[in-house]
Amino acid sequence: MGFHLVSNGLSSSNFMKELVGGAKGTVEGYFLRSLMSPHLICSIAIDEIDPLISRRDQSGGGNKGSEETISKFLSMMGGNEAVKNLLVLGSTNLFHKIDEAMVRRFSSNFYVGVPSKKERKIILEVHGPNLRRNGIDLDFLVSVTPNFSGAGIELICQDITRES
Repeated sequence: MGFHLVSNGLSSSNFMKELVGGAKGTVEGYFLRSLMSPHLICSIAIDEIDPLISRRDQSGGGNKGSEETISKFLSMMGGNEAVKNLLVLGSTNLFHKIDEAMVRRFSSNFYVGVPSKKERKIILEVHGPNLRRNGIDLDFLVSVTPNFSGAGIELICQDITRES
């Protein structure tokens, strides 16, 4: 049995840039690619998935296009149109904004916290030569970035080493 990536990494914006209501068809298109390779385990990785499958309005006054998109996701991830050979990976910084029915469709949820002091040092070592050339002490950066994500540390390094 093989493994097939249905598409290169996607962002929710890949779906949301479609015409109103078109995201539902885009979701369906990506899911149906998996059916073309039934002998493979297929995957879709979606970064910042929360706008795509955000909580539906409990009062019934929600966006019809987004509700159709969520319904299509629900159906294809375990409903009557389920694609059995598809692994959907979604990431978000706003877990609380994801529709509860969608959360139940994902078999596992993983929390990734901010890097430890040791992990921040490893991230900074990648940029070490450029930072040192700019007179930056890596241990100082480690000490002032305790609540920074890896991406935040990366941005600081880029800002420091960016040539004016």
